[in-house]
Formats: sequence, structure tokens, C-alpha cells
Amino acid sequence: MDKIRWGVRIPISPLVSDGWNKLQSEVATMRFIQRNTTIPIPEIHAYGNGERLTDNSHTTQAFLIMDQLPGQPLQLDTLCSSATDKRNRFYADFGGILAQLHELQFPQTGSLYPDPEDDARSVVGPSLCLVENDLKVNTGARRRIAPALKSTTAAIRHQYDMLTDAFDVPTADASQDTAMREIFAMLSLADLLPNFCRSPSSTGSFALCHGDLRCENILVDDDLRIQGILDWEWATILPQQLCTPPLWICGHDPSMADSTRNKIFEDFQRAISVDHKYSKCLRFWKEEQLCLSIAQILRHPHHLIPIYYQHIYPRIYKEPFANAAKTFFASEDKQRTLQDRLGASERYTNHLKQQGLFVADEFVHELRDLLERSAKLQEALAAKGMR
Repeated sequence: MDKIRWGVRIPISPLVSDGWNKLQSEVATMRFIQRNTTIPIPEIHAYGNGERLTDNSHTTQAFLIMDQLPGQPLQLDTLCSSATDKRNRFYADFGGILAQLHELQFPQTGSLYPDPEDDARSVVGPSLCLVENDLKVNTGARRRIAPALKSTTAAIRHQYDMLTDAFDVPTADASQDTAMREIFAMLSLADLLPNFCRSPSSTGSFALCHGDLRCENILVDDDLRIQGILDWEWATILPQQLCTPPLWICGHDPSMADSTRNKIFEDFQRAISVDHKYSKCLRFWKEEQLCLSIAQILRHPHHLIPIYYQHIYPRIYKEPFANAAKTFFASEDKQRTLQDRLGASERYTNHLKQQGLFVADEFVHELRDLLERSAKLQEALAAKGMR
């Protein structure tokens, strides 16, 4: 008989602005998923708050005790090299999970919480969002609780406002090229939002979205059968046109090689048959690549530059970014915005160095390399088109 294993989750206070609120939402979401879907998730055995679980007698913690599911996190190398029938079964099963989430519809935005009158049931309350949490933690500023929004346009605008707030936070060691690309992309997205809000998927309804469907949160067995979906802590209710497939499956994860990204998305499309429950959603994302890219940025602000310049900019502009930027930043207002951003970065970098806290950001260097390669490719394509 297999041994029963339990796991304990404890919110890390410095990284989470309200650990108890987040944990209660995770519990309510998981129970809602168990009642309304066949998605495999751990069974919850207990949860609570105010317990001393560390050596520090002056602090208490919230906790969640649940089953430890069998299997191991999905590995993309294993997925890509597996037999076709195993890959197809995995993609079909995963598409079924996305379809079930898409069918959990609500009249407004928000997150799920335990019903005060019946702990076993769920009610919709204020939205919990990882982007919002990071803004609170990184800036220390008290932020207004996001209201329940019943308009898809208002909800999408709110996501864009969070994106703007995230990029208003100074970053260390920002280069002029990166700052220019951020400002250009943000204003370009603002111009694209009205049409995005009127996209064909805009039905006025909202659906429950998992907040972090990375491979680490998808447990599979040796035959790629899905054993469990983990980490429901940032699940939230969003307009359906923001309920995107995860970055890694639709070619938007910048950490993946181009060949791997393309192969996975193509395999996923082939595995979802016409009569599959996720077929309609996937067909929309395939046909509306621009909408998919915009939605991914609104969901994942830290991927603004790679997604915008790999998937959006080439669809709108035919000239290299350097040429477009020259015209764009000729405006005094935009030049002032650029200098303000660079000045804030310089002051922040100096502060970190004075406090002995400055650490070179490897992601920034990788991003600069990516942008350089992208610029060279655009120049080559432009030159080829001119001949």
C-alpha cells in the first residue's frame, strides 16, 4: 500500500503582503475546483492562522496542510522527446483542464474566499493578483483594493493600469535602449486596447484563471498523465479574453528556444480535435495572435519587452525599432519622459550601491542580448524586403 504523504504550505511574510488573505482564497478556490470540475488537485486537510511554526517566538504564521500528490513537475524536454501518442494525450488532457476553467463563469472580477456562514462554500471577494502583491511589497505603498468590475472594458483597463504602475517602479541599471523600448511599448499598447476590448472573444463574461500554470505546477507521471495542478494561490476571475493559455504552451516564454516554442504550440494545436471542448478557445488564440500577445503582457507585465518586440511590433511596424524610435522620441514630452525614467533608475542604482545591495541583474543582460539579436534580425528582414 502506498504511503500517504502530506505537505504544509506557509506564506512567506516578506514576499506576500497579506498571507492569511491569500491562503484563505487558495483554500476556497481549491474547494470550488473540487466541487465543480474533475481537475486533479490536492485534498485539503486543515488550514489556519496565528500559529508559531518557526523558532522566532515573536511571529506567527498561516498554514495549509494538504495531500502531497504523486508525480513530478512537467519537463518540456521530456514532453518534446516523448512518443507522439503520449504527447497528444497530454495536450488533450491539459486542454481539457483549460476548458473546464473557461467554463467556470462569473458576472464580475474578483477572487474566491470562504463563505463566512459556511466555510465549505465559496464567495467572490476582492481580486488577488501577483502583480498587485509585488507592487505592494516592492514599494511599501498602501494600494486601493481593486473593486469588483462587471465591465470587461473596465477590467482590461484595470490590468493596463497595473502594468503602468509596475513600470513606474524604478529599476536598477536601466539602459537607454531598454527605457526607450518600455515607453514605446506601453504607449503602443494603450493605442491597441480599444480594439482589444472589442475583440471577438469579448462576450461580457468572466472566467476563473489559474495564476501560475508554469510547468513546475503541473505534475505528471512517467507516461505524461497529469497527476495534479498545484499553486492556486493567485487564481482570479478575469474577462475571458485575458484567460490565456500559459506562456510555455503558446510560444510566448522568452526563456525557451524558438524551435521548442514553435514545436509545442504546433503540437498542442494538432492534439486538440475539432470536437474538443477547448477547440473554440484555441482557434480564437490561433487566429487572433495579436490579441493573444496583448493578453499575455497584461497577465505577465515582466515579459512586456520580449513579447511586444517579438510578437506585436513586427505586426504593426515594417521599419527597425531604431528608426521608429528616432521619430517617436523627437517629441519633447516623450524625451522628457525618457530622461525622467533614466534619472529615476540612476538614483535607485546609486542608492542600492551605497547600501551595499546592488546586484547585477542577469535577466537584464539576457534581455539586452535578446533585443540586440531581434534588432539585427529586423534589419536583415527589412534589407531583404527592400531588394
